[in-house]
Order: sequence, then structure tokens, then C-alpha cells
Amino acid sequence: MIFVSRTSKSLKNIKYAIVGQCLALLITFFSRTLFVKILGSEYLGLNSLFTNLLTMLSFAELGIGAAITYSLYKPLSSNNVEQIKSLMNFYKRVYNVIGIAILSISLIISPFISIFLENSKEVDNLYLIYFLFVLNSVFSYFFSYKRSLIIADQNRYIATLYRYTLFFLCNLLQIIFLIYTQNYILYLLIQVFMTIVENVLISRKANKMYPFLKENNIEKLDKNVLKDIIKNTKAMFGHKIGGIIVNSTDNLLISKISGLSVVGIYSNYLLIVGSLNTIYGILFQSIISSVGNLGVSSSDSKKKEIFNSVNMACFFIYGISSVILLNFLNQFITIWIGNKFVFSNSILYVILLNFYINGMRKSVLTFRDALGLFWYDRYKPIFEVSINIICSLYLGYKFGIMGVLYGTTISTVLTCLWIEPYILYKYGFKSSIKSYIKSYVYQILILVFCSLLTICLINLFQPTNIYWDAIRNLAISLIVFLVVFVSVYYKNRDFIYLLNILIGKVRRKIQ
Repeated sequence: MIFVSRTSKSLKNIKYAIVGQCLALLITFFSRTLFVKILGSEYLGLNSLFTNLLTMLSFAELGIGAAITYSLYKPLSSNNVEQIKSLMNFYKRVYNVIGIAILSISLIISPFISIFLENSKEVDNLYLIYFLFVLNSVFSYFFSYKRSLIIADQNRYIATLYRYTLFFLCNLLQIIFLIYTQNYILYLLIQVFMTIVENVLISRKANKMYPFLKENNIEKLDKNVLKDIIKNTKAMFGHKIGGIIVNSTDNLLISKISGLSVVGIYSNYLLIVGSLNTIYGILFQSIISSVGNLGVSSSDSKKKEIFNSVNMACFFIYGISSVILLNFLNQFITIWIGNKFVFSNSILYVILLNFYINGMRKSVLTFRDALGLFWYDRYKPIFEVSINIICSLYLGYKFGIMGVLYGTTISTVLTCLWIEPYILYKYGFKSSIKSYIKSYVYQILILVFCSLLTICLINLFQPTNIYWDAIRNLAISLIVFLVVFVSVYYKNRDFIYLLNILIGKVRRKIQ
């Protein structure tokens, strides 16, 4: 009965995530189109650059959010209200300190932000723009800590509902004011205001769901629990730094080497693959609390069994997306905003390579975070970051944007690709990683076969109208991958398990 509840909650979280992100994606495309036409690629690049810079500064969070969320699984499972209150009070105090720390660090480094704009035109009100980005980041730390309790209690759909409703409203207001004022400062002020509104509303919702959060009689946090949080935070700090440097420095290096305009073009690709990553990321985040509950109530073999099914779902999602984007993405961008915003195929290939490799890590990271295995690969980020910086700098100055992106690929392949599943299998499932490696290689071969087959089939047709060509390429990519995937896996137990869940969900909807 417990597992049925976990599955039901996961599916509900996933449903809200997909609908919300799809609506967000539609209004984002509309907003981005107007943004480019009204303000131009320089401001688009600046928007992307400062977003990444503030993401880098979030290292001050130290990964304590993930550590505390993990600590909430057990007291939520056993309904230990006093421990939950203690954890949330601790969380609040820590996040207030973090918000002040990020504000202080942002102000200290502000005189140096022009370093990344040397190859770009001068931008008006640069420091005011930067400060508004800082405020938007800081306010989220001051108000949003209660969101973690809702998510840890397997109710991510509530946080998702608030997130995307306010996001949609924010973009709508930004579009209206952008059309009538062409003012980027006002555009950012709306974003800051809506961030505050969202976090205040989600905090009030948490108070209604968990009335004990308003109680003042809070016990001191248990020393053993605090010790575990500190231990996991130390481990997550390395992961946090590694992830930030690897994922957020690309735009900084591209801006330094090639200028803001190239960052602006790249940001359009990131909007699409990033939106897909957001949708898919929420899918996996939606099940993480259920996996955490599974981790404290099930055997290692059961956990491994569920992981195999999740990993197959991960391959299906990222496999079919990669094949479709391979044959469709450049045409879509041409139709959307014009061919002057399109990269060459060689750059497209490395963007999609990183998309697939990092996407296939999501199933592993979901279980690693849910099972609290942060400590065992705490040194991995040191090697990941070192390789990334060296390779991205060297290859970036040699090959431009493609070199920067390949630097990220190399660092991921040499570290994360094998260390993370090794840790999960050894300490999470207490079994050999051989089955995972075999499955991963098999999936790569399927993906390569599908990619080559779709390219060959598409080349059989003569180019006609770009709209028709795009639809045809999309259809061929979709059909080929589905046919190959089902042909290969139709007898596989994980495929059958996932199919039964889907069929069961559809039947319940019909009934």
C-alpha cells in the first residue's frame, strides 16, 4: 500500500510538472522572440551571462538544502513533528545567513564583472542591471525554505503549481511592459517582484499544510541529526562547486572569448535544451522524495529493481529527444528567429552530446540524492573542475565556442560518467556495476544506430519548404526511435513494468 502511495504521488508530481513546464515553455518562446526583436542579442547575452554568474554565486548554499531535505525523509515517514520543526528552524536560520552571504559576495565582485564584457558593446546601466539580478537571487533564499518541506513530503506538485502560475504571470507582465516601454530595467523589476510574491505565497501555503511550523516551542536539533547534516553538507559542497563551475562557466568563457552576441545565440539553444532538461529534471525530482521513502523502507534488491526501470525511462526520454533535436533543432531556430541565430552542425552535435550525457546521469543522481550517498564521491568534483577548466580554456581559445563545450564533455566523461554509478551500485545497492555498464553501452549503440538511420532517411528527400522539411524530419526521427526502441525492449521486464504503470494510469482516467 505504501508503494502504491509513492507511485501515485510521483505520477501526480510528474503530471503537474509536464503541464506547467510546457505552458512555461510556450510563453518563454513568445517572450524571447519579443526580447530579441526589441532589445537585441547583446541584452539577450547579458541576461544569460548574469543568470549564470548568479548561479555560480549560489555556491554559498553549500549543498545544505539537499542535506536537510534528505534528513526530512525519515521524520516525515514516522510523523516525528518535533524533529521536523527543529530541522525547519535550523533551515531558516542557515538560509538567512546564506542570503546575506550571497548579497555580500555579489557586491564585492561587482567591480570586476566588466572583465567578461571586453569583446562586447557597452551596455547602459550595467551595474544596476547586475544588482537587480542579485536581488532576485537573494530574495529566494530569504523566503523559500519552507518549499523544501512540501517537496520532501512527496507534494512537489503544489510547489510546481505555484512556480509555474507565477512564472506565467511574470512573463505576461514582462511582455506587456516590454512592448509599451522597451525598458530592460522595468523588465527585471517585474521579475524581482514576482519572485518575492511566489516565495511569500508558497511559505503561507506551507504554514496551512503544516500548522506546527508556526509554533514557537521548538526543541534543539538532535546532535546526531546535526552531525549527519554537516557530514552530508561537506560532501555536497564539493558537488555544488563542481556542478556550478562545470555548468555555469561556459557562458562566461564564451563571452570572454567570443563576445555577448555569441552568448546570445547560444542562449537560444540553451533555452530549448534547457527547457527540456527542466521538464525532465522535474520528472526525476518528482520521484526523489518517493525514492527517499523507498530507501528507508525497502531492500537493496528492491531499490535496484526500481532504479533499472527509472534508468530505462531516462534512456527513452533522452534518447528520443536527442534524435529529434539532431534533425529538427536548427530548422526550428531558423523558423523561430531566423538563420542568423543558427550554429553550424558541428556545434549542434556537441551541444546535443552534452545534453544526452548529462541527461543520462539524472536517474543515477536521483537515487544518489534520495539515498543520501553524497559522502562517497566527495572528491570527484575536484578532478571534474580541474579537467573542465584546463580543457575549456585551452580548447576554447583554439576552437572558440565548440572548444569550450568540448571541455565540458571531456570533464564529464572522465569523472561523472563512471564514478557516480559506481558509488550508487557499491553503496546504494551493494552490488556490481557490470550490469549498468552493459546497459549503458547497449543504449549508446541504439542511439547511434537511430541517429544514422534518421539522417540517411532524411537525405533521401530533396529539400522543399522549410516548414514541411521540419515536420518531415520531426516525424521520421520520432517514428524511427519508437520502432527501434520497442523492437529491442518489448520483452524487457523494466519496459513491461513501465508500460503497466502507464496503462494502469490511463485506465483509471477513463474510469
